[in-house]
Amino acid sequence: MENEIEVLLSERAITRQLHNYARAMDRCDEELGRAVFHSDSEVDYGAMFQGSGYGFVDFTTAAHKAMATHVHRISNILIKVEGKRAGSEAYVEARLRLPQGCLLYTS
Repeated sequence: MENEIEVLLSERAITRQLHNYARAMDRCDEELGRAVFHSDSEVDYGAMFQGSGYGFVDFTTAAHKAMATHVHRISNILIKVEGKRAGSEAYVEARLRLPQGCLLYTS
């Protein structure tokens, strides 16, 4: 029973960090964004960004500050806790709006 409670507490802490992630991205809050990641974390967002968690916060904060609005939602959260190690995977949906007259792509 004690182990099950530890797993639940770990899952809750990770879920809270995922919510903090969305909040940090929505508010361009670099301090909160950095608090989500370990200093040695690595992230993989495919072609958009690969590198450190802190580097990702810097990258997204700079991009989001130029946008009119942005909203992030987290879903399909999967958390695995194995002993002292834990990992998570989640879907992030971001709705981004550029300022009027700004083109995202040009040809």
